[in-house]
Amino acid sequence: MFNFLYLSLLFFLSFYSCSKIEPTEFYSNKEILIGPDIFTLFWKQNNSDIIFEAHWKNSKIILFGFKSNNLSDVMVSWINDDNSGHFSDRHFNSQNSSLILDTHTDWLPLDLFKKSNYTVLKFKRPILLSCRENSSQDLDIKPGFNNLIFSLSDNTTSLIPNLKSKKMKILNNSGHFECFIEKIKEKLDSPSTEFYTNSEELIPGVYKIYWNYTKDDITAEIHCKLCGWVAFGFSPNGGMDKSDVIVYWKNENGVNFTDRHIRDRNVIVDKNQDWFLLNNILRNNVTIFKFTRK
Repeated sequence: MFNFLYLSLLFFLSFYSCSKIEPTEFYSNKEILIGPDIFTLFWKQNNSDIIFEAHWKNSKIILFGFKSNNLSDVMVSWINDDNSGHFSDRHFNSQNSSLILDTHTDWLPLDLFKKSNYTVLKFKRPILLSCRENSSQDLDIKPGFNNLIFSLSDNTTSLIPNLKSKKMKILNNSGHFECFIEKIKEKLDSPSTEFYTNSEELIPGVYKIYWNYTKDDITAEIHCKLCGWVAFGFSPNGGMDKSDVIVYWKNENGVNFTDRHIRDRNVIVDKNQDWFLLNNILRNNVTIFKFTRK
């Protein structure tokens, strides 16, 4: 009898622990918004931003945000069966229950993926936005209690009818918080080594890509103002998992250029190398490497 109870308890504990997933990093705060394990929220803060991580199941779409008397400042996100994803900054008010796209995006996605039977969304936003000129669609996150709103659904039309709310303390202190002010975007002054019809500065002042393409392949050139690893690739949904990437670095031992993929947060070298390095130089403290792939 003792052995049977012990084995049953062990099985229950194992099943219970396997039915949940761990957050992607350490968070100082956690709240179960829909119990017992339908929707869990993790978050942490500094003096200007909050990073949230939401874990939910049994529904495709999430709405999450904050509400005042007249305005709701929210984000909406989902991941499709083909691993394409959606993330948008929206608002609605007491007179209009339609979800309206913001003219300026302040909720920013960091990661989105599925694991076990959960969807995991990691995102951030500034604490203070009212000090900005175009802040009529945004709410500050304030010390003390905030009116949190959230909804899970399989279609966007039922998000607002299914809306839930909870008054919560989000900030860990009432100290001085910095107002979010957009920095003047710097430019990376690093001309390409040959002519390209396309270019995009992915990180202002730091990371730029030039590229040409045909119906068969793409040739690209990355310029990065860094001394270390440089990565680039494509994601099926805006998140890290299942991304197809390359990793490049150069040191006293030579050049590394590898075709990799990301699975369960691990960056794994591909068995078949489909990205090919064509050239690499260091010019004016800018790492430049050229590559091609089908």
